[in-house]
Amino acid sequence: MINMRLFLRFYEDYFRIRYFDSQNLKPLLLAYFVTYRCNLKCCYCDHAHNNHSHKFPELDTVQAIEVLKICRRGIPAIAISGGEPLLRTDIDLIIKSARILGFKPVSLFTNGLLLPRYEKILDDLDFIQISLDTINEKVQDKIFGIQHSGLTRQLIDIITFYARQQQKRHFRINLNAVLIPDQLDDVIPLYYFASKIGVRLTVCPQLLDNGQYAPALAADQKYHSTIDRLVTLKSQNGRVMDTTEFLSHIREFRSFRCYPYLTPRIYPNGDLVGPCPVIAEKRYPMLELGSWEKAYQALITDFGKNYRCPSNCFLPCYLETSTLMIHPWQSLKELFRLNIKLKKVNETELMELFKGKKPYPAGNIQPELHKNPVVTPEAP
Repeated sequence: MINMRLFLRFYEDYFRIRYFDSQNLKPLLLAYFVTYRCNLKCCYCDHAHNNHSHKFPELDTVQAIEVLKICRRGIPAIAISGGEPLLRTDIDLIIKSARILGFKPVSLFTNGLLLPRYEKILDDLDFIQISLDTINEKVQDKIFGIQHSGLTRQLIDIITFYARQQQKRHFRINLNAVLIPDQLDDVIPLYYFASKIGVRLTVCPQLLDNGQYAPALAADQKYHSTIDRLVTLKSQNGRVMDTTEFLSHIREFRSFRCYPYLTPRIYPNGDLVGPCPVIAEKRYPMLELGSWEKAYQALITDFGKNYRCPSNCFLPCYLETSTLMIHPWQSLKELFRLNIKLKKVNETELMELFKGKKPYPAGNIQPELHKNPVVTPEAP
């Protein structure tokens, strides 16, 4: 069943905005970036270029779980992201801890290449978002930015294999495509691929480091027609997961009232960034503060209950959640897309996991790119 705490919080926030013009809002979703390391160098990603992984060293396992405990007191849902989260050897512990602590839904954003190595995490996930921009193997291999012919073919096989397990293991896959000028012709074929194997599709425009859209997209009629086609397909079935409001905003890059407090972001070193990663004027060390209430109060004290962002960026996690507040009844239908079977757990399970295991080391470990990615498991 749907997380009723998330549902009720959404409508509490909506009424605060609608009737009191207040941004004294309660968060809906924690975005926890557990690492900025990655085994790819995608052409549209600036993390490697800006050396994020050196700027933000990672917490060890125990510290990361403590951050989860602190944040869970104030936030009902979580999305674990990176970098590539599956480069952390303790990712299974982090994800299982999120489930045991009661986050619902628990989502993971990944490039999927290491999923066969950590497939047991699927039993603790509600959603897994896998990056795939096109099924044109030559184009996608180029986007990945590393010299490895056939990498896209391998990823497609991985996605197809795990798509068959969604119903049995009670999780859902969606593919996420970044819209760049060179691959716009491939977006609709990607949608039909997703539909064929029973997964869903989300998209986002190529963004610059400051969250602004790539200028080449604004006047590109092919870009506009691609978004129009996705809106039509969404109206016909549920395979396009983005909200209609989100799609309409990224089509014209319309300005919107951003509510950054709805989606707090935690960096790999355990800092809450305020008010958002684009402005990033202050960081709040969660382990030092020790409680969500103290961190959130510090954020409100520094930026006010009714913070108005001067940027107008198009980061999906902020645009999507903020525009959910515009049409509440349509948003209600969108929230019910999260209606999946609740996974139960024995509270002693986490302690059992730690027996005989060393905590993941703190600091930055820079592994080589995976020159020989894992082999796709054979289909049953």
